[in-house]
Amino acid sequence: MSDETVKPLAAVEAMESAAFRLGQLARRILAEHVDAGLSVREAGIYGYEDVSASARLGLRARDLEAARAVAISLGIELAVKTNDTQWSVFEHGHGTGEVDGFEVNISGMHHFSDEEAAAWRAEQPAAEGGDPS
Repeated sequence: MSDETVKPLAAVEAMESAAFRLGQLARRILAEHVDAGLSVREAGIYGYEDVSASARLGLRARDLEAARAVAISLGIELAVKTNDTQWSVFEHGHGTGEVDGFEVNISGMHHFSDEEAAAWRAEQPAAEGGDPS
């Protein structure tokens, strides 16, 4: 291998380029969805010596409805799960997709009011082995 083909900083240069483009993407998404209360919860970037890079952008929305709206606009399917703890009931939505060549994750949450939680719990089937009354 000749010295002309060796690029000692290729991985760093790929990472720097990806970081710049990921930053532009994050700023664009936040500017397009000002009312969604978005924040960047993670940004991960890897550069490789073959001058390629991979990056991930994790976004958290103000609430579940805002996450749904952002996900739809980005072409990301949001999976929603309802969780019941002894203290609260909440829905958490999470989706992952590709935007401008980068992996983008979006999430949001809705905490049920006491009334919503009571109504949701009343609609759930009784737990096996529990009191049927």
